[in-house]
Amino acid sequence: MLADPATGALWNGEVLTTPADPAEGVLAGIHEVMRLAGVAPRAIAQVIHGTTLVANAIIERKGVRAGIVATAGFRDLLVMAREWRWDI
Repeated sequence: MLADPATGALWNGEVLTTPADPAEGVLAGIHEVMRLAGVAPRAIAQVIHGTTLVANAIIERKGVRAGIVATAGFRDLLVMAREWRWDI
């Protein structure tokens, strides 16, 4: 998502995850949002990105076996791991 703090305008883009090279997907997403907004790279002050790479691997049961060790203060990790929270 690209936000223009001066006008409040928002642009949102989405591209496919690229497991072989996550950076490729990040760059494609940045370029897509800039294209939609019609802005040049020099106009971008900050970049924050999110990816579904790990979530997809968990859902598809790909990757190595792993475990979670959590203390009482982090019990919600088990709930989040099962995607039972609506506000993860």
